[in-house]
Amino acid sequence: MMLGRFGSKRIASFDDTTEPDMETVWCRLYLEHVRDSLLQSYIWPFAKKREKLACVGTPAFQWDYMFQLPSDYLRRISVWDDSGTTDGSTTASYEIEGDKLLWDYSTCYMRYIAKITDPDLWSPMFKQLVILSGARELVIPLSQDVKIKADLDRDIAILMPKVRAMHRAEGQKIGKDDLKNWNEARNTNIP
Repeated sequence: MMLGRFGSKRIASFDDTTEPDMETVWCRLYLEHVRDSLLQSYIWPFAKKREKLACVGTPAFQWDYMFQLPSDYLRRISVWDDSGTTDGSTTASYEIEGDKLLWDYSTCYMRYIAKITDPDLWSPMFKQLVILSGARELVIPLSQDVKIKADLDRDIAILMPKVRAMHRAEGQKIGKDDLKNWNEARNTNIP
């Protein structure tokens, strides 16, 4: 679908490494990067996960505990311990180094954005963003058409706010204890 956005020929198989045509090579080069960059850029509801992290030891200095990040981790949403807070907030300091989270509590719960590789699990509008963004990356190496690239940039700029607004509406928090910041509090009628 990315190639079709600018009239390039369709590839026979994305996974066939014996068919080294340029379209297949370029698609393999860009698809994962485009997908993961878009996933990391926003808190997409379909990509949210939560997990209790496994403690894997003690860092050499500064922190008391070290936890393994999930293998599909792309971006942190929230981190908390088992102190009884249910809202996912913490006032504790922590640090992410490589694929480890370091902090001073013996347990660690995390909400995060996961690397979702199956396109069937993506929302239709996210899928459209991947198609447009992938086509934007592929158009210059495969067609050198700057006009089409500018058109794709415009299409992405129009679609992105709509997609994010639609995804923001996929949740509801009721009650003043659920209001995380001043912006949320001022846009509600809860005293």
